[in-house]
Amino acid sequence: MTKKEKALDHEIAAMDVALEQSEELKGVEIPENSENSDDSEISDDSESSNNTDKGEDLLMSLFGNYPSTLESLREDKDFKPGAGTERFMASVEGYARGSGCAQEDLDQSLVMIFSIGRGVRDGNLNLDMLDTVRKGLRHDETLVKEVRAAELRGRNATIEAKMRTKGSDDGLPHIESRNSGRTTATKSRGIFGLAEGAK
Repeated sequence: MTKKEKALDHEIAAMDVALEQSEELKGVEIPENSENSDDSEISDDSESSNNTDKGEDLLMSLFGNYPSTLESLREDKDFKPGAGTERFMASVEGYARGSGCAQEDLDQSLVMIFSIGRGVRDGNLNLDMLDTVRKGLRHDETLVKEVRAAELRGRNATIEAKMRTKGSDDGLPHIESRNSGRTTATKSRGIFGLAEGAK
Protein backbone atom coordinates (compact mmCIF):
# COMPACT_ATOMS: atom_id res chain seq x y z
CA MET A 1 0.00 0.00 0.00
CA THR A 2 1.25 3.47 -0.86
CA LYS A 3 1.33 6.38 1.56
CA LYS A 4 -1.62 8.04 -0.18
CA GLU A 5 -3.75 4.93 0.12
CA LYS A 6 -2.88 4.57 3.84
CA ALA A 7 -3.76 8.22 4.49
CA LEU A 8 -7.04 7.77 2.62
CA ASP A 9 -7.89 4.67 4.71
CA HIS A 10 -7.23 6.63 7.93
CA GLU A 11 -9.47 9.47 6.77
CA ILE A 12 -12.27 7.07 5.90
CA ALA A 13 -11.95 5.36 9.29
CA ALA A 14 -12.05 8.74 11.08
CA MET A 15 -15.16 9.73 9.14
CA ASP A 16 -16.86 6.45 10.06
CA VAL A 17 -16.13 7.04 13.77
CA ALA A 18 -17.47 10.60 13.59
CA LEU A 19 -20.61 9.37 11.82
CA GLU A 20 -21.20 6.70 14.49
CA GLN A 21 -20.78 9.28 17.27
CA SER A 22 -23.23 11.65 15.64
CA GLU A 23 -25.77 8.81 15.29
CA GLU A 24 -25.39 8.07 19.00
CA LEU A 25 -25.96 11.73 19.92
CA LYS A 26 -29.18 12.04 17.94
CA GLY A 27 -32.06 12.77 20.27
CA VAL A 28 -29.76 13.57 23.21
CA GLU A 29 -30.45 17.04 24.63
CA ILE A 30 -27.48 19.04 25.85
CA PRO A 31 -28.31 21.31 28.80
CA GLU A 32 -27.64 25.04 28.31
CA ASN A 33 -25.42 25.33 31.40
CA SER A 34 -23.13 22.48 30.45
CA GLU A 35 -19.47 22.83 29.70
CA ASN A 36 -20.16 22.60 25.98
CA SER A 37 -22.29 25.74 26.08
CA ASP A 38 -19.47 27.58 27.86
CA ASP A 39 -17.14 26.49 25.09
CA SER A 40 -19.57 27.77 22.48
CA GLU A 41 -19.79 31.13 24.26
CA ILE A 42 -16.02 31.37 24.29
CA SER A 43 -15.87 30.50 20.62
CA ASP A 44 -18.60 33.10 19.91
CA ASP A 45 -16.56 35.75 21.73
CA SER A 46 -13.41 34.81 19.89
CA GLU A 47 -15.38 34.70 16.63
CA SER A 48 -16.80 38.18 17.27
CA SER A 49 -13.34 39.51 18.09
CA ASN A 50 -12.05 37.94 14.88
CA ASN A 51 -14.91 39.62 13.00
CA THR A 52 -14.05 42.94 14.69
CA ASP A 53 -10.41 42.55 13.66
CA LYS A 54 -11.44 41.70 10.11
CA GLY A 55 -13.77 44.72 10.05
CA GLU A 56 -10.99 47.00 11.31
CA ASP A 57 -8.58 45.60 8.72
CA LEU A 58 -11.13 46.18 5.96
CA LEU A 59 -11.75 49.76 7.16
CA MET A 60 -8.00 50.40 7.18
CA SER A 61 -7.51 48.96 3.71
CA LEU A 62 -10.40 50.98 2.27
CA PHE A 63 -10.03 54.29 4.12
CA GLY A 64 -6.41 54.32 5.32
CA ASN A 65 -5.58 57.23 2.99
CA TYR A 66 -8.49 59.27 4.36
CA PRO A 67 -7.96 59.67 8.13
CA SER A 68 -11.00 61.87 8.87
CA THR A 69 -13.31 59.46 7.05
CA LEU A 70 -11.72 56.48 8.80
CA GLU A 71 -12.20 58.06 12.23
CA SER A 72 -15.82 58.96 11.42
CA LEU A 73 -16.61 55.41 10.28
CA ARG A 74 -14.92 53.86 13.32
CA GLU A 75 -17.32 55.83 15.52
CA ASP A 76 -20.32 54.54 13.55
CA LYS A 77 -20.89 51.07 15.00
CA ASP A 78 -23.68 50.34 12.48
CA PHE A 79 -21.46 50.85 9.42
CA LYS A 80 -20.51 47.60 7.74
CA PRO A 81 -18.43 47.97 4.56
CA GLY A 82 -19.50 45.59 1.84
CA ALA A 83 -18.72 44.87 -1.78
CA GLY A 84 -20.44 48.10 -2.85
CA THR A 85 -18.20 50.13 -0.55
CA GLU A 86 -15.12 48.37 -1.90
CA ARG A 87 -16.15 49.15 -5.51
CA PHE A 88 -16.88 52.77 -4.59
CA MET A 89 -13.51 53.25 -2.89
CA ALA A 90 -11.72 51.68 -5.88
CA SER A 91 -13.49 54.27 -8.05
CA VAL A 92 -12.47 57.03 -5.62
CA GLU A 93 -8.82 55.99 -5.88
CA GLY A 94 -9.04 56.05 -9.68
CA TYR A 95 -10.75 59.45 -9.56
CA ALA A 96 -8.03 60.79 -7.24
CA ARG A 97 -5.29 59.69 -9.62
CA GLY A 98 -7.09 60.96 -12.74
CA SER A 99 -8.25 64.32 -11.41
CA GLY A 100 -5.17 65.17 -9.37
CA CYS A 101 -7.47 66.14 -6.52
CA ALA A 102 -5.77 66.49 -3.13
CA GLN A 103 -6.46 63.67 -0.65
CA GLU A 104 -7.47 66.22 2.00
CA ASP A 105 -10.26 67.49 -0.29
CA LEU A 106 -11.43 63.97 -1.04
CA ASP A 107 -11.29 63.13 2.66
CA GLN A 108 -13.62 66.04 3.48
CA SER A 109 -15.94 65.02 0.65
CA LEU A 110 -16.06 61.42 1.87
CA VAL A 111 -16.82 62.54 5.42
CA MET A 112 -19.77 64.56 4.07
CA ILE A 113 -21.02 61.68 1.91
CA PHE A 114 -20.97 59.22 4.79
CA SER A 115 -22.48 61.73 7.23
CA ILE A 116 -25.34 62.33 4.77
CA GLY A 117 -25.81 58.57 4.47
CA ARG A 118 -25.80 58.22 8.26
CA GLY A 119 -28.24 61.14 8.51
CA VAL A 120 -30.61 59.48 6.06
CA ARG A 121 -30.33 56.16 7.89
CA ASP A 122 -30.89 57.68 11.34
CA GLY A 123 -33.22 60.49 10.30
CA ASN A 124 -30.76 63.20 11.45
CA LEU A 125 -30.38 65.38 8.37
CA ASN A 126 -29.50 69.08 8.68
CA LEU A 127 -29.38 72.22 6.55
CA ASP A 128 -25.59 72.08 6.11
CA MET A 129 -26.04 68.80 4.26
CA LEU A 130 -28.77 70.31 2.08
CA ASP A 131 -26.65 73.39 1.34
CA THR A 132 -23.64 71.25 0.38
CA VAL A 133 -25.68 69.13 -2.01
CA ARG A 134 -27.39 72.19 -3.51
CA LYS A 135 -24.04 73.91 -4.12
CA GLY A 136 -22.63 70.74 -5.64
CA LEU A 137 -25.56 70.41 -8.03
CA ARG A 138 -25.30 74.07 -9.09
CA HIS A 139 -21.49 74.13 -9.30
CA ASP A 140 -21.19 73.75 -13.08
CA GLU A 141 -23.90 76.33 -13.72
CA THR A 142 -22.27 78.82 -11.33
CA LEU A 143 -18.86 78.19 -12.89
CA VAL A 144 -20.18 78.94 -16.41
CA LYS A 145 -21.74 82.22 -15.18
CA GLU A 146 -18.49 83.25 -13.48
CA VAL A 147 -16.44 82.49 -16.60
CA ARG A 148 -18.80 84.56 -18.76
CA ALA A 149 -18.68 87.46 -16.30
CA ALA A 150 -14.86 87.31 -16.25
CA GLU A 151 -14.72 87.33 -20.05
CA LEU A 152 -17.00 90.38 -20.17
CA ARG A 153 -14.85 92.20 -17.60
CA GLY A 154 -11.77 91.39 -19.67
CA ARG A 155 -13.33 92.71 -22.87
CA ASN A 156 -14.45 95.91 -21.13
CA ALA A 157 -10.98 96.43 -19.68
CA THR A 158 -9.42 95.98 -23.14
CA ILE A 159 -11.81 98.52 -24.68
CA GLU A 160 -11.11 101.04 -21.90
CA ALA A 161 -7.35 100.59 -22.32
CA LYS A 162 -7.61 101.20 -26.09
CA MET A 163 -9.69 104.31 -25.50
CA ARG A 164 -7.13 105.68 -23.06
CA THR A 165 -4.29 105.23 -25.52
CA LYS A 166 -6.15 107.08 -28.25
CA GLY A 167 -6.85 109.94 -25.87
CA SER A 168 -10.00 111.97 -25.73
CA ASP A 169 -9.53 113.34 -29.29
CA ASP A 170 -12.76 113.15 -31.27
CA GLY A 171 -11.15 114.29 -34.50
CA LEU A 172 -12.48 117.88 -34.40
CA PRO A 173 -10.16 120.88 -33.97
CA HIS A 174 -10.06 122.35 -30.49
CA ILE A 175 -10.82 126.00 -29.84
CA GLU A 176 -7.37 126.55 -28.43
CA SER A 177 -5.82 125.40 -31.69
CA ARG A 178 -7.36 128.39 -33.48
CA ASN A 179 -5.62 130.74 -31.13
CA SER A 180 -2.33 128.91 -31.09
CA GLY A 181 -0.53 131.93 -32.54
CA ARG A 182 -1.68 134.28 -29.79
CA THR A 183 0.27 134.90 -26.67
CA THR A 184 -0.52 133.29 -23.35
CA ALA A 185 -1.37 136.71 -21.92
CA THR A 186 -4.34 136.96 -24.29
CA LYS A 187 -5.47 133.45 -23.41
CA SER A 188 -5.25 134.09 -19.69
CA ARG A 189 -7.73 136.97 -19.87
CA GLY A 190 -10.60 134.54 -20.47
CA ILE A 191 -13.61 135.89 -22.35
CA PHE A 192 -11.96 139.24 -22.99
CA GLY A 193 -9.06 137.52 -24.71
CA LEU A 194 -11.50 135.66 -26.94
CA ALA A 195 -13.28 138.91 -27.80
CA GLU A 196 -10.00 140.48 -28.83
CA GLY A 197 -9.22 137.48 -30.97
CA ALA A 198 -12.57 137.80 -32.74
CA LYS A 199 -11.73 141.29 -34.08
